[in-house]
Amino acid sequence: MGQLCGSPHDGKGVDKPTRNVYPPRSERPDCQKFPLLCHFISNTDIMQTTSRTFTIIKPNAVAAGATGNILDRLISNGFRIRALKMDFLDRNRAARFYAVHRGKPFFEPLLRFMTSGAIVVAVLEREGEDAVEALRTLVGATDPALAAPGTIRHEFGESVTRNAIHASDSPENTRKEWSHFFSDGQIVEVDYQPSI
Repeated sequence: MGQLCGSPHDGKGVDKPTRNVYPPRSERPDCQKFPLLCHFISNTDIMQTTSRTFTIIKPNAVAAGATGNILDRLISNGFRIRALKMDFLDRNRAARFYAVHRGKPFFEPLLRFMTSGAIVVAVLEREGEDAVEALRTLVGATDPALAAPGTIRHEFGESVTRNAIHASDSPENTRKEWSHFFSDGQIVEVDYQPSI
């Protein structure tokens, strides 16, 4: 059984979906035999599996004042923010983050763009095990000209490089990418419940 709002990790840099401490319906006990236990776990609203992903709002979108609109789009599509900050990449940090693309023709233009202004980075959480796929669908195709209407890149992107937003491409890369910007202690694990 998992941790409440936790971020279980297998020691190899791979985040696994987080399951609430309350089991799903298929794993609940026979309520005639264990009525008190069933009463304790009867709130089905919190019996959820969650998963996480990582995003960067890129310099062109930040400079255009689109950060708020993009964050609102993420939240309205079911994502919760677990960590968020504005940052600025120097060349060394950008080169480490995009090391997988070193040697490709677009590597240098990409570094110049990503170090040209402020960025906003965020760790996102979503109910279900498909946070990575759901974000990439919402973000749209790499080329804004090919991105579907209603996607973030279709609305805010300018070109393949200046495409407004980055989204992790796999659960394996999600934690690797956010570790460039956040320590584990900076990931908020408790949901805020306002008293008013």
